[in-house]
Amino acid sequence: MADIQGLIKDVPPVTRFMLVSTAIVTFPVLLKMVSPAQVYLSWPHMRYNYEIWRPWTAFFFGGSGFPLIYDFFLIYRNGSSLEKETYFGRTAEYAWANLMIAVFILITNIPFGFPFLFRSLLHAQNYLWCRANPSMKISLFGLLTVPVPYYPAALIVLDLVLGGPAKGISGAIGMFAGHLW
Repeated sequence: MADIQGLIKDVPPVTRFMLVSTAIVTFPVLLKMVSPAQVYLSWPHMRYNYEIWRPWTAFFFGGSGFPLIYDFFLIYRNGSSLEKETYFGRTAEYAWANLMIAVFILITNIPFGFPFLFRSLLHAQNYLWCRANPSMKISLFGLLTVPVPYYPAALIVLDLVLGGPAKGISGAIGMFAGHLW
């Protein structure tokens, strides 16, 4: 038990918040304890039913299957790296960056109306990590090695191929928000 607590304490606070939030929102939906209809972004539900949690849950519902496992890995790797290296000693600044990126994503999402914004936030964080590590190369599932500056675009192409235009646009919104930051 002490090992698990030590492992959890080793994860930087903003990254820990993102991982725990993703688990808190996603796992109850996967276990069918909560309906996805209760966690998607709905402005009318917020306005008329005072369901103020919806922006938070929309950002942290991660889907299911292998992509969710990979996304958890990306949050951990990118978030920890950014928080421990790029934003070292400036946790509040990193939290503020994530909050402002989330606001950019919410505003940019208005014409599209995507109900879940996890992918956008993930791509924004990935974009920031890539900008902080421009000289690295990264492997896509062990199949293709890509220079890090092209990694965000490669992920969007992968989203287009595996999830269609909506998933690609959602990722592009995140990349745009990360670039604005």
